[in-house]
Amino acid sequence: MRRLLVLAPLLALALAPEVAEAHVGLVSPVPREGRERIKNPPCGRTGSVRSENVSVFAPGETIEVVFDEFVEHPGHYRIAFDEDGDDDFAEPICLENCARGPDPVFAEDTTGTVLVDRIPDRPDGGEYRVSVTLPDVECERCTLQLIQVMYDKRPYEVGGDDTYFQCAYLALRRPPGSDAGPEADAGATADAGADAGAADDAGALREDAGGAARDAGAEPDGGGGCATTGSPAGTGLAGLALVLWAARRRRRPRA
Repeated sequence: MRRLLVLAPLLALALAPEVAEAHVGLVSPVPREGRERIKNPPCGRTGSVRSENVSVFAPGETIEVVFDEFVEHPGHYRIAFDEDGDDDFAEPICLENCARGPDPVFAEDTTGTVLVDRIPDRPDGGEYRVSVTLPDVECERCTLQLIQVMYDKRPYEVGGDDTYFQCAYLALRRPPGSDAGPEADAGATADAGADAGAADDAGALREDAGGAARDAGAEPDGGGGCATTGSPAGTGLAGLALVLWAARRRRRPRA
């Protein structure tokens, strides 16, 4: 009976599903799960349901991806982005030195998802900070993927033990009111047009006033350049004198 009690925990461990703990942990953006991972693409654990651990950024924003290698492996890292789920990610394809020898050589990515590739591993591991620029798209179900390709776990085979996968859920949203720019520019153009119209009207008024002034001071036809015109006051006095002269003639007795 005692023997069964001792063997029971060991048997339970042997029958428990295998869970691999990754030796690199995504720190920021917030990973969708913890450090315990099964080494299955695209995000480390199959059957995961999108959680509420969603990091929100702006389209085209440059962010800092932070991850920590707490168990050192020679290799490199890659950061990729899928704007709708996680089904566009592809595993690296080894071309040369895939079983042994010098560092392996991998094919260039053809999926269009990779943001930064071949981030070199440091011999001492530790924390990494990598700046990446997100695509200029709006999405609610986008995913950021971090993978670690290990050079001491060859050969590179499907279902092998050579790559760690981790992901973060993202949403890319434009700030409120960010689409108001063109309308504001149109309003500014309209204001500029109104100002230009007002300036034209003012110019027309000035031109009319100037024309009237020129007409008032115009010389009679045939006038010489040195001719002078009478002032309004002089013209008034002459008229008054003429009226007085006519009245005086009217009062003079007839002979």
